[in-house]
Amino acid sequence: MMGGARVRQEEPSVQKEANSWVFARSFRSEEEAVRLANDTPYGLANAVYSVDAARLARVASQLKSGIVWENCSQVLFPSTPFGGKKGKASGFGFEQGLAGLKEFLAEKTVVGTSRPSYNWQIYKKA
Repeated sequence: MMGGARVRQEEPSVQKEANSWVFARSFRSEEEAVRLANDTPYGLANAVYSVDAARLARVASQLKSGIVWENCSQVLFPSTPFGGKKGKASGFGFEQGLAGLKEFLAEKTVVGTSRPSYNWQIYKKA
């Protein structure tokens, strides 16, 4: 968030998803950074930068977004899904990868048999 410590969490520029805004915001602890990042109705993407690999993994696992970039940003591969987190307001699902394909499917399981021995009924035919 460009603007640093003076940018308040409740400001519309922080709470609304805009494809042109990027914010850098100061924080006092790792926990506060995660809380601030998750305190939005959107959950499309986050980018985390650190020289500490353990911190990157720890923070990435706590962020509620569809993709987290570690020490990079905007890197996308056709085989990996890209989209917002369920329950958040970012888009309508995933694109790319298997998750993107599943957006177009209605999965259903149908089980049947022609062998009576597989029947779970406790009554026998008379």
